[in-house]
Amino acid sequence: MKKADLLLVMGTSLMVGPVNMIPDMVPKSCPRVLLNRELVGSFLKRGGVQTRRKNYDKTGKDTFCAGDCDENIRILCNLLDWEEELDELNSSTRLIPPKARK
Repeated sequence: MKKADLLLVMGTSLMVGPVNMIPDMVPKSCPRVLLNRELVGSFLKRGGVQTRRKNYDKTGKDTFCAGDCDENIRILCNLLDWEEELDELNSSTRLIPPKARK
């Protein structure tokens, strides 16, 4: 984690340890992106909550992308021209309901 260039955190409450500590394991110089419905964990603005990034709005190292995680990933993949690969991965890993297997 100390050599990370970018950290993506997606769709989580960051309430359960030890996973909730991962966003704070990267160097302060590492940009962190939270794709989630709400600000959570150390991504929260300082308002009585102690965070390692005390100037959330000013550092430029944290980005909060509010909304549905799946929709935000689709937008990101579209921007990177990865939509075809995303669709292929989605279709190859889709779970088939037990009744449909017959």
